[in-house]
Amino acid sequence: MSRLLALLLSVCMLGCGGFLSAGRAANETAAQGLAAVDRELAPAYAHAAGEALADSESLEEYERVMTPWNEAEEALRASHEALKVFQAALDAYEAGSEGDVLRATLKVLEALDRLAGFLVELGLEAVGEVHEVLTDLRQFFRQPGSEDR
Repeated sequence: MSRLLALLLSVCMLGCGGFLSAGRAANETAAQGLAAVDRELAPAYAHAAGEALADSESLEEYERVMTPWNEAEEALRASHEALKVFQAALDAYEAGSEGDVLRATLKVLEALDRLAGFLVELGLEAVGEVHEVLTDLRQFFRQPGSEDR
């Protein structure tokens, strides 16, 4: 994920020409970014699980050690689901119904923000990409007049 996602979502939110194509491109870019996060998270999770299993003296201890990893994995799944909802909102809008693209976009932001928090807690490098997108999008929403979108 990169500043491109923020730019594309900004165009999408402004409702300028290319609304649907910008939204779809943003969705694809975010999906590719989440795939990159997954490529880092999956082996790190497996390694942490192996260590926790070897070092834990009880199931409770294992679960305690793995809680942040499980939460990060859940946040990654939630981010994927938020992107599916965003895509469905774009599809509904294109079909002429009231697709709530703004609400779906905000759900993507919330999911990515939550994911970024867990990535920071775990010290994973992919958090940089997620934070960059979130920073850009937050700046966009703080621009004068953005509350009208």
